[in-house]
Amino acid sequence: STSVNTTDTTYGDGASVACNGDMTLYGIWKRDVKFTYYNSATATSTTTGTRTQYYRNTAATTGAATSVNTYTLYNSSNSGWAPLGWVTTTSATSASISQTGAATTATPSITTGTTTGVQYYALYSRTAKIAYNGNGATGGTTANTTATQQFNAGASNAYALNMTLANNGFTKTGHTFSKWAAGSATGTTYDAGATFTFPNKTWTSTDTYTMYATWTPNTYNITYTMNGGTAPYTQLEYLQTDGTSYINTGFVPSADYIHEMKFALAGAPSSSGERYICGTGYTHGRSGNVRVTSDKKIGAIYIGTSTYVNILSSSTTVPDSVNTIKLDLRNNAPSYVYLNDVKISNSSASTITSTDSLKLGTSSAGSDKIAIKIYGDTITQNGAVVHNFVPARRNSDNVLG
Repeated sequence: STSVNTTDTTYGDGASVACNGDMTLYGIWKRDVKFTYYNSATATSTTTGTRTQYYRNTAATTGAATSVNTYTLYNSSNSGWAPLGWVTTTSATSASISQTGAATTATPSITTGTTTGVQYYALYSRTAKIAYNGNGATGGTTANTTATQQFNAGASNAYALNMTLANNGFTKTGHTFSKWAAGSATGTTYDAGATFTFPNKTWTSTDTYTMYATWTPNTYNITYTMNGGTAPYTQLEYLQTDGTSYINTGFVPSADYIHEMKFALAGAPSSSGERYICGTGYTHGRSGNVRVTSDKKIGAIYIGTSTYVNILSSSTTVPDSVNTIKLDLRNNAPSYVYLNDVKISNSSASTITSTDSLKLGTSSAGSDKIAIKIYGDTITQNGAVVHNFVPARRNSDNVLG
């Protein structure tokens, strides 16, 4: 250009100049400045727009870069994201250009002769919420947990956000709060006060995630005063089976129950195969059969007449201490299996169909066997305890059951 403080080109690069005397030409440089953002309130993917920035002489010996207009940023209409402004990296958490209106102006620094462009990314934030569901609670409330979550338009997911789960404020008659289950009543469980990573991280994900209360039925001790009589039963700490016999509870499971047994292994199976520790029959296909392998690991768990629940890991070892195995086999609910409150199955199975009674300490036929100690067995239906089996000895003939 023959003038200062302009971006209008008088001569192109390499053009011929008609010179009738001394003259001064001023160089003009330009580059692209890119802006990646969501270009409407309903957009589900990013758009990248380009502005041209110039560097020109503002006086005979000094120069400066021009400003460029950014693009209008919008609140997301369905996921709660609101714009903060623009950043120059995909990991920045503080806007270098604040959003002050529908659009604003950026003046990226530039060095004379620079041709490399500049990239800006829109930065958004929203209030992430963890809501709490009482899952059958009969009273109380638990307030939402909230925290600020940020999303960079140059990244595929929002920045990781760790939140502290609330203490339970719900109550349920006849039950004690246990833990929070993530996403559903049968989801992975977390203690109250535990750190939880907010899972909704995409641009279109909702700003609320729900935790469900899980409950443990209360156990009550009944004390009998014989008033001169003789007690018919004596309660025992546990019953031990040798693997060749079982305890028949006489209870036929319906298609809507949760079975929870406390047990400890009294040794490993006598052969290399899998042996039942509880179930409604000896053979493959009987409902609710839980097996243990010769190396004390949970094996296949048969649920329906021809299906079984897969185990998450072949390394699910049964500790030598007292354990709890829980089969959640309710209608219209995933048939998951838990060992000591940890879900160990990765698929649901069909609704159980059984005409046989529940047996504890069962074993396969022949010489294959496994010995266990049975500390108790609780069966709930629709949240209520329908059977609570405890080890006992009948005093009249010393029969155990």
